[in-house]
Amino acid sequence: MNRHGRTAFLVAITVAAALGFRSTAFAASVVTTSTIDGGGLRTSSANYTMDGSVGGIGGISSASADTAKNGYIGQLTEVVSVTATGTPSSVNEGSTSQLSGTATMDDQMVTMLAGSDIAWGVVTYPFQSVGSNGVLTAVASVYAAPTGTVTGYYLGATGSTSVEVLGPYANSGIADSWLVQYFGTPPNPNAAPTADADGTGQNNLFKYVAGLDPTNPASVFTLRIAAVPGQPSQKNLMYQPIASGRTYVMQSVTDLVAGVWSVQATSAPLTNGTQVTVSDPYANTPSKFYRVDIYNILTNLNIIIEDSVGDGILDSWRAEYFGGSGTTTNSQSCATCDADGTGQDNLFKYAAGLNPTNPAAYLHVISIAKTNTTDINVIYLGANGDSTWSPGIASRTNVLEFTTGTANGSYTSTNFTSTGQTNILSGGNGLGVVTNMVEAGGATNHPSRFYRVRVILP
Repeated sequence: MNRHGRTAFLVAITVAAALGFRSTAFAASVVTTSTIDGGGLRTSSANYTMDGSVGGIGGISSASADTAKNGYIGQLTEVVSVTATGTPSSVNEGSTSQLSGTATMDDQMVTMLAGSDIAWGVVTYPFQSVGSNGVLTAVASVYAAPTGTVTGYYLGATGSTSVEVLGPYANSGIADSWLVQYFGTPPNPNAAPTADADGTGQNNLFKYVAGLDPTNPASVFTLRIAAVPGQPSQKNLMYQPIASGRTYVMQSVTDLVAGVWSVQATSAPLTNGTQVTVSDPYANTPSKFYRVDIYNILTNLNIIIEDSVGDGILDSWRAEYFGGSGTTTNSQSCATCDADGTGQDNLFKYAAGLNPTNPAAYLHVISIAKTNTTDINVIYLGANGDSTWSPGIASRTNVLEFTTGTANGSYTSTNFTSTGQTNILSGGNGLGVVTNMVEAGGATNHPSRFYRVRVILP
């Protein structure tokens, strides 16, 4: 009998004889003078000799993961390896996986191990605990799909297994470790792949692929087009920053409606720090559009954020509010169009993070009043971001500006300066929010003072 590396052998011999009414002394003489040879095959005494055999029972039998050897007397075995398993191998946040394992002995015998047979080591994120019964519990919140390892110990041997914990962004392609690095312990709504945490117009998925910091407004990928001095048929194409583990492919098209994006033939790239410059030697067509395809070698992901029209508005914003693919414009969706009659065109509303089809969603001052003898309170509808489209706009900075009036009671629009009052507003859905700013001492300025609110990136 063999289990868990221990072997036991039991021999039972029963002697029965028709001794009749013989004396106990006679019986004792039979038993006490009996001998058994070393192999257990012959028993003898002065009165009898008995040869026994168990026949040809022996060898190896196996089924599934169990292997047993028969016919071995007093054999000792040792565990040489342990294989651990988690069932299931992928679990949701806060769910459990049952750990178990198998032990392989030095004679190749394999024994099934329950979770309670194995001593489990300390676990870390994305797990919160593992019980003595081998029940592994995932943490309540993760971002994407982190995989953790748990190690088990059995009679001096060690085995490990991996279990994946599935979060809300499991299919985004963003590594959970990257999201934890920039957004801390989950949950954090700013970590969503489509979120634009720093208000740059480039969402977290884009910044992950491009190797950028999703929390830094200065960390953005840019493409600029410039003339080549003395070469009217050429254009310099400059993009930055470049990151390790990425490839960058310049693409172009001359017709945004019927054309197909293709790799742009360029000069050899010139790299200056993190900026790359290539030249298009065939930029003499009436119109030409460029984009950069960024491919992340480390994760096999690539992404392109497009402004197909080339008017400063992303395709996804135009598609959200005006339908279609967003790659073309019409009399309502063009950058200079004022679709809702507010006097603020689509490019203004795109930059401010306001809904271009809602006449109530426009930046404006509602009232100006003294709060006391010295201070001015300006109530206005401000821009606070737009989460209704992807990547969306997380927030906008609203700055209170002023200018002094002229002798005839008017003002010039070019002389506005900041009052020093700023509101950074966020969490909006493109409709704006009514709020206020107070200029201390504003009521002491004479003869007149005019105010406006300026919206800029945070």
